[in-house]
Amino acid sequence: MEPNRFESFDAIQEDASSLYRLALGWAKKVVRIASGMFWATAITGVTALVFGLIVLNGGWRLVWLVFGGGAVLFGVGTSYRLRSGVNAIIENASGLQGSIAGLLGEVTDSAEAHELATSEDDGLVRRARKARNFRKIVKGSLDRYKDVANALSVIGTFPAVVASSIAFTVLFGVLAVIFGIALLF
Repeated sequence: MEPNRFESFDAIQEDASSLYRLALGWAKKVVRIASGMFWATAITGVTALVFGLIVLNGGWRLVWLVFGGGAVLFGVGTSYRLRSGVNAIIENASGLQGSIAGLLGEVTDSAEAHELATSEDDGLVRRARKARNFRKIVKGSLDRYKDVANALSVIGTFPAVVASSIAFTVLFGVLAVIFGIALLF
C-alpha cells in the first residue's frame, strides 16, 4: 500500500474543512429544492391516486390501486429520501468535519479528495459526479464513517433523484388532470 500523499496534517485539515463547507453549503442550497420536490410529488401523486380511485371501477380500480399506489409510494419515497438525507447533513454537521478529517487521514490517493474539496465553484451536478468518484475511492473506509458515507450518497445521487422526482411529478400531474376531467363528465 502506497503512503498517503497528503503533504501534512495541515493539508488534511484544510481539505477536510473545505469538504465540510462544501457538503454543508450544498445541503443548504438544495434543502428547498428537496422539500419542494417532496411536496410536489406527494401532492400530485395522492391527487392522481384518489381521482383514479373515484373514476375507475371494478377490476380497473384494483389495478390502479396496486400499480398507481406503488408508483406513488416509490415516487414519494425517493423524494422523501432526498429530503431527509439533506436535512441529516445539516443536522449532523457538527461531527461531519471530524469524520471527514479522519477519513482523509486514511485515504491513500488524495487527488480526488483534493479535487472535490476545491470544487466550490462547480455546479450541483458536477459536484455530485465528483462526490461519486470520491466515494468509490474511499468505499472501504466508509464503514467507519457513516455520516460521511451518507452525505456522499445524498450528494452523489442528487441529480438522479431530482430527475426521477420531476418525472413522477409530471406523470402524476398528467394523470390527475386526466382523472379530474373524467370526474367532470
